[in-house]
Amino acid sequence: MKLGKEFALLFSVMFLPGILTQTGAVNPSSWDGAYYTLTLLAVAIPQILLVVYITELRTPGFSRRLGWRAPRMADVITLAMAAALLFGALTVLTVVGSLMPEQSALWEPAVKWSFTRYELLPLVVLSSIAVGYREEIFYRAYMIARGEEIHLHPAVVVGGSSLLFAAGHLYQGWAGFIVSFVIGATFGAVFAWRRSLHGIAIAHGLYNTLVLLVSTSI
Repeated sequence: MKLGKEFALLFSVMFLPGILTQTGAVNPSSWDGAYYTLTLLAVAIPQILLVVYITELRTPGFSRRLGWRAPRMADVITLAMAAALLFGALTVLTVVGSLMPEQSALWEPAVKWSFTRYELLPLVVLSSIAVGYREEIFYRAYMIARGEEIHLHPAVVVGGSSLLFAAGHLYQGWAGFIVSFVIGATFGAVFAWRRSLHGIAIAHGLYNTLVLLVSTSI
């Protein structure tokens, strides 16, 4: 399978349907249902394994370049780095946003998530981390590693993959698009540097959980 076909297959199976069907009719209370979080798990896990399987078919041993290996202590360090860098980047973004005119609706979230069933929090964390792995193994690990094969500079791949990742969050409005681009660029830079899928995927999942909890408390 040629690289272009491999990319098209994985993207069309994993993310294209969601991007094409984005609407403003998102249920902000979705996380209060166990069915929703279990569905996320049921979808994310086979998609993660699909990336590993398809890439191994074309390039045996490629999954290790994706960071698909047993976790190491170095992954904990990467997680801390990714979290710190993301916090710094989002802090700068928040300061920039505060300097914009108050009447601007750019920073108004289109979706304000709600979560009240705290007994489901362990399941929410697990589902969020699974989604983190699904997005990081494709948008960061896969795209950067395959980009290297065709001699693309990591900065070009990180920028392009971040735009593609952000496009999948347009349902959250321009604020969601911009924040998602920053998240993608941050995690992409960390992966290009550290090559730790576990570090950035878990950081992504914990960030998603934190956003859900903070959004509910505001």
